[in-house]
Amino acid sequence: MMKKDHQSAYEFDVNKYFRHQREKILRDLTDALLASMDTGDYYIIGELIEKAIRELKPPKCHCERCGREMEWIEYHIKQGLCDDCIYEIMSEYENEV
Repeated sequence: MMKKDHQSAYEFDVNKYFRHQREKILRDLTDALLASMDTGDYYIIGELIEKAIRELKPPKCHCERCGREMEWIEYHIKQGLCDDCIYEIMSEYENEV
């Protein structure tokens, strides 16, 4: 019985390690995707990076303002805000000007 408990603890640590590595890969790929957009290289390399991110099935994210669920890529491209919140902020700004 002791061997099985030890084995389960080991498997948990391995799974935690792999989960951490996958999150790191997602962050690095996302940084590369955003850089490809900034440099105008999206159609050269960004599409491939975006495909790789989607194949990793990243977790959903939530809008920083209203909490609406967003896709990983959309969240990072739009800096954490959903379309509705972006339009509301823009409208508020335009009304002030």
